[in-house]
Amino acid sequence: MARIFKESYIALLYDELEEYEAVIEELTIHLQENRSNIYALNNRGVAYWEIGKRALAKKDLEKVMEIGVTNGVPIHNLGQILEEEGELDSALLLYDQAIDLWPAESSCYLTRAYAFLKAEKWSEAITDFDKAIEIGPSWKQTYLSRAKAKAKNGDILGSKIDIKRAENL
Repeated sequence: MARIFKESYIALLYDELEEYEAVIEELTIHLQENRSNIYALNNRGVAYWEIGKRALAKKDLEKVMEIGVTNGVPIHNLGQILEEEGELDSALLLYDQAIDLWPAESSCYLTRAYAFLKAEKWSEAITDFDKAIEIGPSWKQTYLSRAKAKAKNGDILGSKIDIKRAENL
């Protein structure tokens, strides 16, 4: 469990509520002694988020931002919460920051690309899907999502090519 104090996670993916409650308790105890541990704050925020306690999650992730982030994970996580709350412009700004700090992580580009799809910014979505594919070319869903953006942008042939690529993965 010590890694939970030393690394930031995008997701914890526990099966049971009790597992989340246990990790939240452990992180809370740790934070009583180490209030500025950004990893513990991020991970407790993720745990809160995953069990539907969005306000507590935001509080922890905003605290990380106040302390100062050293990687893009907490910024990315806060962006996803803001996007869920309908604050798309704020989320996009955070995704930009996350990419600046974590440029080799395809999930940052994918998350921002999906936000661009919601905003109907097809060209920007395509650019981010392109970058995500450059980093991780074997994800079928990325090609299908880029195909959707291309079709919406009027590139029907490009859309068909991406669908064919996805079928071949």
